[in-house]
Amino acid sequence: MKYKCIGSALRNFADSFTSDANVVERDATMAYLARRAICGEGIAFRFDIIAGKTTPAGLAEAPVASSIETYAKRFAGPES
Repeated sequence: MKYKCIGSALRNFADSFTSDANVVERDATMAYLARRAICGEGIAFRFDIIAGKTTPAGLAEAPVASSIETYAKRFAGPES
């Protein structure tokens, strides 16, 4: 991938992750994250796509964790 395309690729990746089409166990991933944020588990969500790690951990419990694993594997490419 060309260096100048990395920013665009990351935006597309983030848009896909936060999309209503990212459904796991009958609800959108962002709906799970929003409900957990409302319950006080944090409002800033960080997703390290290389390591597949998130902070705060409470926001990324099941079933969101399965979506994160899928996206991290997809980003890693065929070598992983």
